[in-house]
Amino acid sequence: LGAAIPTPAVRRILTDLGRALVSLGRLREILDTPVEEMAGKHKIPSGKRLQGKIEFQDLSFAYNEDKPILQNIRLTIKAGETIAILGATGSGKSTLTNLIPRLFDSFSGKILIDGKEITDYDRQDLRKQIGIVLQEPFLYSRSIAENIGIAIPEVPREKIEHAALDAALHGAVTEFEQGYDTVIGERGITLSGGQRQRCAIARALITEPAILILDDALSAVDSETEQEIQRRLLLRKGKSTTIIITHRLTGVSLADRIVVLEHGRIAQSGTHEELIEAEGAYRRIWKIQHQLEQEAI
Repeated sequence: LGAAIPTPAVRRILTDLGRALVSLGRLREILDTPVEEMAGKHKIPSGKRLQGKIEFQDLSFAYNEDKPILQNIRLTIKAGETIAILGATGSGKSTLTNLIPRLFDSFSGKILIDGKEITDYDRQDLRKQIGIVLQEPFLYSRSIAENIGIAIPEVPREKIEHAALDAALHGAVTEFEQGYDTVIGERGITLSGGQRQRCAIARALITEPAILILDDALSAVDSETEQEIQRRLLLRKGKSTTIIITHRLTGVSLADRIVVLEHGRIAQSGTHEELIEAEGAYRRIWKIQHQLEQEAI
């Protein structure tokens, strides 16, 4: 008779087996995901930069056919213009910008960049022209310098530092013992939330994108740092077509124009001065936030 297997060992084997099956299922899900079709009718020549004019023509989109997210969006963003998009959670703000780099192509209507439909652009070429900073950016377990310059091979240190200055990150980095050579943990766990966001902003700025999308990218920074970033971005105004998605009205100070989304439709569009004088969602949001700021003083 063979030796009996101890009960704790059986439990450990069953636990490890369960974890392995879950991991295998996740790997299979990834491997079974269809590969995106990258090729398009229109290739962007290497070294050429798009102007960045964006047009949404009668755009509608739904993840599920019975629940539209965006409905009949008509919006033109001039090359080099900065617009802010406001709206409640679920109003379609992030979905609208996710369509620009062709994360989804199953929409009705048209999206044009520089007069050409985005579905005609090679996906990889188009995405190289777009810088996106999310509320929860992904950072790698590498140095700060490598995280900022990861998209550009052998990028000069001066360019990395300049991008960090524009993102109001340089001062914080110089306080670290190893400066830009400081290795951060997976997902930037050793940095604060605001530092992670600023690192991601610097990573986007260093590529000098034709289109820059900031999706609630300043939510974790304090008001003083936010003002510094806004000041630096104002100096870059006109260099990129910039779309700022925000919940805080402090974020709209950079904008040439403000677009308010409600239930997947454009409810209002105009400057701060125009919208504050008109009845509507923007004025309601402004009154609420202004009152909260006064009470906090």
